[in-house]
Amino acid sequence: MSRRVLIVLAVTAALLLGYVLLFEREPRDVDGERRRVLPGLQRERVARIRIVCSTPRSEVELRRGRAGEGGTWRLAPPRGGRADPEILSRLLALLEFLEPLRTVPADTNRRQLGLLPPQATVALSDAKERPMARLALGRPDPSGHGVYLDHRGALFVVDRELLDLATGGIDAWRDRRLAPAWAATRVARIRVKRAGLCINVEVAKHQVRLRLERDGWIRVDPAAARRLLAALAGLRAARFIPRRGDLDAAKVTVEGRGGALALEVGGPCPGRPAERRVLVRERGEEPVSCCVEREDLSAFTGASEDSLVDRRLVHGSEVDLERIKIQTRGARIELVRDAGRWREDPGGRAGSAGKAGAAADGVAIREWMAGLAGLAGRVERGGGLERRQATIELGGGPDQPTRVLRFGEARGGELPVRRDDEQALVWIPQRQAQAVLSIGRYHFRSRQVLELSRHVVSRLVTRRGAEREVLVRDDEGWKLVEPVRAPVDQAHVAALLRAVSRLRATRLLERLPSGTRDEVTLVLSVQREQLGPGDAGPSAEEVTRLHLSVPRSGAGPCFAGSRAPWFELEPAVCRLLSRRRADRRLLRGSEAMTRIAISMTGTRIQQDRRLAEKRGPTWHDGGTGKALDTTAVAELVQALRNLRGQPRYDLKLAAPTLEVRVRTADGRQEGFLVDGRGRSRRLSGGLVFELDREEVARLRRRAGAIPGR
Repeated sequence: MSRRVLIVLAVTAALLLGYVLLFEREPRDVDGERRRVLPGLQRERVARIRIVCSTPRSEVELRRGRAGEGGTWRLAPPRGGRADPEILSRLLALLEFLEPLRTVPADTNRRQLGLLPPQATVALSDAKERPMARLALGRPDPSGHGVYLDHRGALFVVDRELLDLATGGIDAWRDRRLAPAWAATRVARIRVKRAGLCINVEVAKHQVRLRLERDGWIRVDPAAARRLLAALAGLRAARFIPRRGDLDAAKVTVEGRGGALALEVGGPCPGRPAERRVLVRERGEEPVSCCVEREDLSAFTGASEDSLVDRRLVHGSEVDLERIKIQTRGARIELVRDAGRWREDPGGRAGSAGKAGAAADGVAIREWMAGLAGLAGRVERGGGLERRQATIELGGGPDQPTRVLRFGEARGGELPVRRDDEQALVWIPQRQAQAVLSIGRYHFRSRQVLELSRHVVSRLVTRRGAEREVLVRDDEGWKLVEPVRAPVDQAHVAALLRAVSRLRATRLLERLPSGTRDEVTLVLSVQREQLGPGDAGPSAEEVTRLHLSVPRSGAGPCFAGSRAPWFELEPAVCRLLSRRRADRRLLRGSEAMTRIAISMTGTRIQQDRRLAEKRGPTWHDGGTGKALDTTAVAELVQALRNLRGQPRYDLKLAAPTLEVRVRTADGRQEGFLVDGRGRSRRLSGGLVFELDREEVARLRRRAGAIPGR
């Protein structure tokens, strides 16, 4: 690069830097800083505040702790103790942005302003104890809203809030929170002792325990533990009072990784029956005597072991679990979560090494966990399980302990349960426990029978014993091609495909109930396009078979599968899967009818012919031309439209006794024949339908709306 280019680049960079410095940097409120009493003061640099009051005579010194101590403010010895962070924040913010309400002439008599001597002085220093500012405060101005202030010989009237803060006394600067900062998250032990009662609560990482005598323990209710810790964090001093000996009504001891705290609770405060005297002893601090609201102390003074004991077996749901192990007298089940999905773990079974477990049903696991989480009962100290009938292990993540529940034999309608190694038993109602323990081998197996896209199914074969029904789909829709060619009930086939696309069982069974038989086999052929280089032609066919076993009575649920486990399906789904697919309507036209011809034969008449024609809005007799009863003919038309039969592939039509021919507005002609046994067939041929004989009789009666000849 040439020297000339370097010079040009350097000049350009200098010009850009000058532009940024002059125009792009954040504007500074110079006028605002000039108006302040302490321009340039930064509260972060203040490390020491000394306040001296003349009436009454008092002195307060506040020091900011080092960064390793959290930078908290404390009262200087000999008093010591934590300072109130809210009051300190108000004072520092007021000093940093302090502006004069008005300026007072410098030659004004300072004694008249209460500045000789001052009522209070506020001195600020940095971490190296170098002075930063010294303010002298006098008496309030005539308005009562301001106070006279002397800073480096300049006189101002500033907000009176500064005088109120400075003259509040030592107690105004004390932190009114009785619990230190570490008590919010690092409490390890709480001990409450009062007359005739001693409660020891241990706070562990995953559990809160109630320590008993002889090294035993009982689990504490998480909600009660949260209330206890929240009450500790919320304890505040209503006011500070002189110390008058030790208090012995109750004593609360708190230990944690950050220190130790003891609260001695006594009787009512003088003149304040709603407050109780409390002596606060914190490690490394001077004791502090104060008054605390009686209601705030009730979590400790009114605590009992019964109010803290956890009466539930487990809390939460299956969300934080990674492994579930259930051992009962009838089943042994192990479930593991794999990539967010539950699966059965066959690792503990013989011959299952290296095999992948079957998919588990997440809904069933959630329902079972909800039932387990709902089990609760009375807690009885001591005791043991004479005989164990079930064990449940719930494992969490790598850093979470495994929870173990051991169920004993029922006694008096209750079932004893031991949680982990507690020195107590939880007696729960036997009926509720059995609902959780009465599970079979396949209780958690996935209940998904089929899962496929209904849009890729191209062939549907249904076998009912020796009967074989074949449907194929082309561009016009589904068609019945075997055993006869006939129209298909398109709505039924659509509902069938929706059902099998996500077919789900209500439960799984190890064996079929008695009285069932293997009757229906459903074969679905799925066409999948073979998309590859240079291949846009034929598609691959995949076949899915579904075997159904139905009750001999024909009512109730059916069962899918050819071996255990069998999937129990709802009765409505069973009817949908097993019924014949042919269109059950005898008249399939949707247009309005314009001509009806009915021929009937019977034992007493050779032949009865009836003809009705529609001319405009009115029906007329085809022979005489007389107008017919419109309502009666409309009922006949509706009966013909609604007439449906049961398709039968194994029946033949006998000599017909009823023939119906109709013509619609679009010129289409169709009709059907009915024999004496209630069997019917369309005039176009095809399969035979079995009709309800009462429906046929009603149709004959409605045909009386047309005069016979």
